[in-house]
Amino acid sequence: LEESLRKKKISRNNGTTIHPSDNTNLQEIGQETTVPPATVVDSNNIEDANKQVQTQKENSTSNIINPNNNDEECSDEIKGIIIVNVMGRLANDMFEAAFTRRMASELGCGWHVIYRTMWSPAFLTARTDVCLPNALARDNSRHHPDQTKRAILKIGTMDVNPKIDLYRALTYNSLEPKDGWNNTDDRANKVTSGWVESLGEKAFTINHMEYPLQDDSVDRLVSKLTDPSSPVQVLNLRAFFIHHDWMADWMDPISDWLHIDPSCCVTPPPSDNAIVIHVRDFSPDEGDKNNHLEVGVYRDIIHRYSNNNNNVTGDREIIVVCQPKSTKSELVQALVEEFGAEVRTGTDSIDAMCFLSRTRGMLILSTSSSFSEMGALLAEQNGGDVEVHYPTHTLDKPACTMKVPSWKYHLVEQSRVIDFDVDHERLKVVQS
Repeated sequence: LEESLRKKKISRNNGTTIHPSDNTNLQEIGQETTVPPATVVDSNNIEDANKQVQTQKENSTSNIINPNNNDEECSDEIKGIIIVNVMGRLANDMFEAAFTRRMASELGCGWHVIYRTMWSPAFLTARTDVCLPNALARDNSRHHPDQTKRAILKIGTMDVNPKIDLYRALTYNSLEPKDGWNNTDDRANKVTSGWVESLGEKAFTINHMEYPLQDDSVDRLVSKLTDPSSPVQVLNLRAFFIHHDWMADWMDPISDWLHIDPSCCVTPPPSDNAIVIHVRDFSPDEGDKNNHLEVGVYRDIIHRYSNNNNNVTGDREIIVVCQPKSTKSELVQALVEEFGAEVRTGTDSIDAMCFLSRTRGMLILSTSSSFSEMGALLAEQNGGDVEVHYPTHTLDKPACTMKVPSWKYHLVEQSRVIDFDVDHERLKVVQS
C-alpha cells in the first residue's frame, strides 16, 4: 500500500454516489420512519420516500462506482475473500462497514468483499446505497456478483447441491430477499458457517467478544494475512468492532467512508451552541444500559458545563433526539418539561444519525448506545468544537462503551452525577 495510506492520511474527495442496478424498496431500518418532531409517517409518506430514492437512482448512471471507494485500481486477480456478516441496526452496521473498509484498504487489491446479512441489519438496501455511498468497499459482492462467484470457486466449494446455494448463502440479504430465500436467515447462516469451517486453516474468523481490537492487534492481523506464507484466504467478520483503538488513527478516512449524502439529511441541523441529548430506550431486562436515568443527571451536566452561572441553559437551544416510540417516555417528557426541550426523531434512522453528527455545541450521549457513539465520533470529525458527555453508572466494563480521550465521562447514580469528568483511563471497556 502507499505510504500515505499506511500513515492513515487519506485525502478527502466528494465522489459519486453508487447506484445499484436492481429495483428495491425503501426498508425500515433502525428507527421507525417519522417526520419531525415526533410524528409517524403514514404509508403515503413511505411511498414518497421510495419514489425519491428510485428517482435518485434513475437520474444517475447505475454502474458508476464511487471514486472514493477505489482504494486502488485493481486487476481481476483474486487473493482472498472478506466475508462481512452484517449484524445489528444502523450504527452497528456503520462500525462494521468502517472496519471492513480499513481491512480492504490495508490488504489491497485482490481481496474481494462479500456482504451478507446475519442478524437484524440496516444495511444493505437501496437507501443505504444512496445515503452512505462510500460505506462499501470497492470490490464487493453487491456490485460485482460475477467476481464473487469467481472468488468462491477459486477459494474452494464444498458438497452443496446445487452449488449455486453456496453463492446465495454467502450473499444472502434478508432486506432484499430473492428467489424464495425469504425468512431463511438460519439456512443461509448454516451454509455459510459450514463452508467457512470446511476451509480449515484457509479461513480466519473474528467473532464477537473474542478478538482484541487494539490497533496493534489489527496491524498484526494485516501482517499475517499479507504474509506470502499465510494459508489464510478467507477473513470471516462476525463482530461489531465498536472499539476506539482501531479507529483512532483512521478517523479521517472513516469519516469519508461513512459520509452521509446531504440529500438524506432532512431535519435541519441544530444551532452551533445547541445542547443535544440523545435518548436511546433499551428493553427492561437490559439493566446494564442505564435506561432508568432521571432528569437530574442531565440537569447536573448541563448546569456544570453550560457556562451560565445563574441560568442553567441561558439562551441555548436544547434538543432531545430519540426514537419515535420514546417521544412519550417518562425521561423525554421530563426533559421537555425541565428545559423546554424540542424533540427530534428524524425522518428515519439515517436522518437522525445525520442530525447527531452535525452537533456543534454540547452532545450528551445515551450510555451503551452505538448510535450515540457513532454520532459523536462523526460530529467530532465534522468540524467545530463539539463537547461530548457520556454518563455511566459504572466504570467497570459498561456494555458497548468506547474509551475516547476527548469525551467527558461522568459517573452517575439514577438521579445525579456523583463524579464529573472522570479520567478516561479509569474506564475499563470490553471488546465488541
